[in-house]
Amino acid sequence: MIRSRPAGIRDAGRMQRSETVDRARALWDGGRRRDAIVELRTRVRKEPGDAVARLLLASWYREVRAPDQAGRWGIALPGWTTARERELLARLIASSGVRDEHLGRFLALPAGERPAELDEVMAIVDGLRAPDGWRGAKPLRPCDLRSRIAHAVHVLGWLLLAGALLTSGLVALTGDDATSPARGGVAVGLVLLAVAAVVEGTRARRAGGGSARRRCCSPWP
Repeated sequence: MIRSRPAGIRDAGRMQRSETVDRARALWDGGRRRDAIVELRTRVRKEPGDAVARLLLASWYREVRAPDQAGRWGIALPGWTTARERELLARLIASSGVRDEHLGRFLALPAGERPAELDEVMAIVDGLRAPDGWRGAKPLRPCDLRSRIAHAVHVLGWLLLAGALLTSGLVALTGDDATSPARGGVAVGLVLLAVAAVVEGTRARRAGGGSARRRCCSPWP
């Protein structure tokens, strides 16, 4: 029977540090944060009741500003997670498509345990999920406004270029000089295309940084 209190989580203050935790700390202190996190994730999955490894792992996720992962690995520690971390954990669960029967493995909970704070999380998840129970959850993040702006500027730039060339051709048919309007339209169009490229490039670099962090904090499996 599932208990409401995580009795399987041992008291971190009464435990001796394991070799795995010491090795992970050495990796972290040496700048190998990804390897350190992987080391502790493996440990917590193998020994869900190891509160020392779990607390350190969740704390590191909090330190690298991955609150959803801090919530995921810290939810089994009573009173440790913040309201924001629990909310983002709910969004992570809803968007990942994990089924209720697999929730214990997803959160690496000790067998038969269900932390009391998980009820709060699942109440949020229920509001995010589609009627079928797990698919079609609301996205974890809103649409990228920067990408939309870049796309709009890009389209406008090409429209100006095409318009300048078309105007130049029509004016040339009348025998007038079309050089000035054509140059003006082409110049503005090229400026807009350059702006779009800069905006998109900035967005891609930021997304790349976020992807690297998410790979370090891979949520599933």
